[in-house]
Amino acid sequence: MVTLKKLSQSTFLDVLVFIFLIAISYFKPIPFPWKVPTIAAIILAYMAMRYHDLGLLGLDWPRWKNTVIWGFIIAITIVVCISNLVNPMMERLLNTEVDVSAYGDLKGNAAFVTDYWWKAMLSAAIAEEIFYRGFTFYVLEKLFKNLQYHKVLVVLVTAFYFGVSHSFQGIVGVTGIFLAAIVFGSSFYLSKKNLYAIILGHALVDSWSLYSLYKGGISLFF
Repeated sequence: MVTLKKLSQSTFLDVLVFIFLIAISYFKPIPFPWKVPTIAAIILAYMAMRYHDLGLLGLDWPRWKNTVIWGFIIAITIVVCISNLVNPMMERLLNTEVDVSAYGDLKGNAAFVTDYWWKAMLSAAIAEEIFYRGFTFYVLEKLFKNLQYHKVLVVLVTAFYFGVSHSFQGIVGVTGIFLAAIVFGSSFYLSKKNLYAIILGHALVDSWSLYSLYKGGISLFF
């Protein structure tokens, strides 16, 4: 009974922190690219001080072979299957394109793309993965662990949340990002919770996407 009580209290505090971080994510005065890295820094500090174990987020000592293999599997799957197959079909079906205007005028602007790249790596590839896959998975697993197929539920709920958070890209963008998040979440489990692999995959996809924006064409960016 004591163990269950402690677990309940621990989960309750984790959920409160999670809700607090979601609130910060909607706090507009924190400018890009510092908002999500601020959230990620809070997560790392919280997990280090409370649990003394960043491995709970998937940040154990790096497994380099596993990281590289899964990073490229993720990138190839998203770029080939979602960006170049699913998204174009949806654009034709719905007669609308992914809205990437919020990212600025990147076409042919090498200086802007170069500057935007490091910001995307910091805010999206690294910080988003610590928040959406690392901490969100950790909290939802504690909430759903007694449910059947709880891992599937965690992947789907997180993917929905990740997709909706990119609603400014329109229905095609949200759908593509939802599917990409399923790839990220599934790969997180299949790689035995190697968050470094997910970060690498995200970095590769966004690097390709920025290059595509620079060249004048894009079908997915997050």
